[in-house]
Amino acid sequence: MRKILRFFSLPGVYIAIVGVLVLFGGAFLWRGMVVPQGNMAAQTSGGRQGSQAQPAVLAEPGGDARASVSRALLNMVDLAYEEPFEMHLEDAVKQADFALVQAMLRSNMPLDDAVMEKAELRHNEDGPYHFQRIRLNVGSDPLPFITTLHESLRAWAENAEVSRAGDALPNGRGELWTINVNDVVTHELVLASLPPSRPGTAGDGPGRVLRRREPGGAARLAIVIDDIGEDMAAARALAHLPYPVTFAVWPRSTNARKAAELGHAAGRDILIHQPTEPMKYPEVQPGPGALFTSLTDQEIEARVADSLTRVPHAIGMNNHMGSRFTRDKRAAAAMVRPLKNHGFFVLDSMTHPGSVLHAEALRLGIPVLKRDVFLDALPGKENVVRQLRKAENIALVTGSAVAIGHPLPYTLAALKEWGAQRNAQVELVKLSDLLFSP
Repeated sequence: MRKILRFFSLPGVYIAIVGVLVLFGGAFLWRGMVVPQGNMAAQTSGGRQGSQAQPAVLAEPGGDARASVSRALLNMVDLAYEEPFEMHLEDAVKQADFALVQAMLRSNMPLDDAVMEKAELRHNEDGPYHFQRIRLNVGSDPLPFITTLHESLRAWAENAEVSRAGDALPNGRGELWTINVNDVVTHELVLASLPPSRPGTAGDGPGRVLRRREPGGAARLAIVIDDIGEDMAAARALAHLPYPVTFAVWPRSTNARKAAELGHAAGRDILIHQPTEPMKYPEVQPGPGALFTSLTDQEIEARVADSLTRVPHAIGMNNHMGSRFTRDKRAAAAMVRPLKNHGFFVLDSMTHPGSVLHAEALRLGIPVLKRDVFLDALPGKENVVRQLRKAENIALVTGSAVAIGHPLPYTLAALKEWGAQRNAQVELVKLSDLLFSP
């Protein structure tokens, strides 16, 4: 049997780390997690005040090549139009994931020894979250590891706790523990005292992956890179990757047309990355040409129509930000309605678990996909590679997955490194292949 590399989702913990950095004067707690801050010239879009400088966490550039306001090209490390995370159950799960990784490192356990046995998307009143069942080989006495995990959870995931659930293996040589976040079981940990099974051995040991796919069905992964259109060097690097990566082009970016032409010539799918209203607007600005819930249906449709003229070869649209906008049924319907006549599909970036963008697209008969993983909400090449591993495992379990990242230096480095050693059982495909291929 094949031993599957671990995956752990980390983006939610970045909030906690930023707070620690502020309190302790920039202490280095995790390699590569500090991101420089940058400024962007103020801009005006649709009568609204333009962007103020924001610390860069997620890559969210913008700009209007047709506007009268002049500015220099953005440095892709100094990105604006960031939408801060809001804490939901899924974010707390990511903090618990990070705490688990830290506990393994402190216990000198190879991260590769974490075997994902089950992963599924569950729902509660706080929205969707990922449940994970993970097998770890902790030796004959699990207590030292549990003690370390308890300390790590206390430090990194204040709403999470670990507790014993009973024997995990029929022969008693192992224990089942759970991580509970706000009284919800989010992780099952099989702490085995048996050595890991090797490929080709029989039985129900580590390395078995539960798949919700038909026998012989391919696991497929599509990678989307948002915020294309400012840094042409990054666009060229993505175009030269030996596997398909979808370009999501900011419609009012300086090089929107040039980047879309480059991606199309390289055989990439092209999306329009449409700015939409975040929860913290106007403190957080989504950028020029954005859609707001205060606009009428006609105004929303007119802005979408304008975006359609700016990105050649586009075949779909996804949302930039939109934690407020995508939860409004009327506004979401007005956004996707003009796309039907153009044969577009919709990718719901799921910037809020309560998004109805995908539901409204389906209701109107428009093909739709949803994002499964954000690749680079937590900075650092190693973190992006971990998220790519998570996307692989979701594809293996569910049959397909969609991962979204940004044209940042460490994301590009991670895509190159991971591409050379990725799981061969997962087929990398264009985003449109998930909709229109059998």
